[in-house]
Amino acid sequence: MKRIGIIGVIAWAALAIPALAHDPGLSAVSLQRQGDQLSATVNFAPADAIGLTAHALEIQVDGQTLLPVEPPVTRNLTNDVQLQMKFILPPGRRLTVHSTLLGTLARGHRQYFSLTDSQGRTVLTRILAANDDRVEVDLTHTMTAPRLMGFVTFFRHGILHILTGYDHLLFVTALALAVVGWWDLIKVVGAFTLAHTITLTLAVLNIVRLPSHIVEPIIAGSIVFVALTNVFWPQSSRGKARLATAFFFGLFHGLGFAGGLLDAMEGLPGLSVALAIVAFSLGVELGHQMIVLPVFSVMKFVRSRHIDEAARNLISLRAMRYGSAIISVAGVMYLVAALRE
Repeated sequence: MKRIGIIGVIAWAALAIPALAHDPGLSAVSLQRQGDQLSATVNFAPADAIGLTAHALEIQVDGQTLLPVEPPVTRNLTNDVQLQMKFILPPGRRLTVHSTLLGTLARGHRQYFSLTDSQGRTVLTRILAANDDRVEVDLTHTMTAPRLMGFVTFFRHGILHILTGYDHLLFVTALALAVVGWWDLIKVVGAFTLAHTITLTLAVLNIVRLPSHIVEPIIAGSIVFVALTNVFWPQSSRGKARLATAFFFGLFHGLGFAGGLLDAMEGLPGLSVALAIVAFSLGVELGHQMIVLPVFSVMKFVRSRHIDEAARNLISLRAMRYGSAIISVAGVMYLVAALRE
């Protein structure tokens, strides 16, 4: 009967969850000023690049719209689609850049914007979104942006990547549902953190790369595996087996984190890349804790509501099973979508 109840929750969740759990993605726009010329490079993942044309970027100087001085060039690279354009900068003060495609992409999609001067110095970095898709720059100011600005930009993106990347949220939530003590929480989150930091760094350094059509299904499969283990084999959801699971799948989640980040970091000097990795990783961890700690605290509160140990264990087991059942449905939906891409 208990198994039938769990299956009933899974069936209900399959009908009740309307949206797929999917990483909303990260694209990149980089502008480089070279005297009276402005070079623009736009990078999108292939799945997000539908409709990518010269109209994907609208550039104005003091309200005057600029047109490319030569036909835009589109390149299909290994993991993304790149659009390159060149413009002539007329005399003026206010440069306005409008990323027109952001409103058409998945909710939560972010775009890393950077502007460099003729010496390759970073003047401005920003994270754009559908509700914040314009940048204004005073062309009379050419002071290099402090490194702290870039650090804050990538730190903020790390947080947003987790809070809008439903695949990673589902995975860490399934992990958190099974832990019973603070030390267990620290160990399982630590194993996941260590693993995804290793592969994120290796991917950014171009040492380890895997195509998204391999990484995304494995990430989706990790959600399903951990959630169903919580449901049907709760005795295996803790201890060394769970630590090994968190570490193993964390390696692939790190490659998933690296996806759009590679485009955003392209062209950055070595020290800036190192700072970007650290800032992004710290942001990811803060995003994790914003989810893991409330889930763990709720579970701990539920367990404390009953004096009888048997009652505590039963309530804890049910909360873990039913919560994980719903997570498994979202994971299956995400897996189906990932296999179709």
